[in-house]
Amino acid sequence: MVAALLGVVLLLFELVLIARMVVDWVGVLSPSSGGSGLYQARRIIHGITEPVIGPVRRVLNQHGSGPSRSTLPSPQCSWG
Repeated sequence: MVAALLGVVLLLFELVLIARMVVDWVGVLSPSSGGSGLYQARRIIHGITEPVIGPVRRVLNQHGSGPSRSTLPSPQCSWG
């Protein structure tokens, strides 16, 4: 019972993380500054995910083990 509940919670959180990526991409790629609906969605999704992502990001940045531009493959290498 507990494992099933935990699995559902983690699945829902994963879906919210995917929604965060999509909303952030739309905000970056949209030609306008975005409407109030996009702002509202971003505020809600960041409010849900930031309590988990924030501490992880701080620990990774503090230890210098976060990804840097030199460690990420360039799109030219992966598409060529």
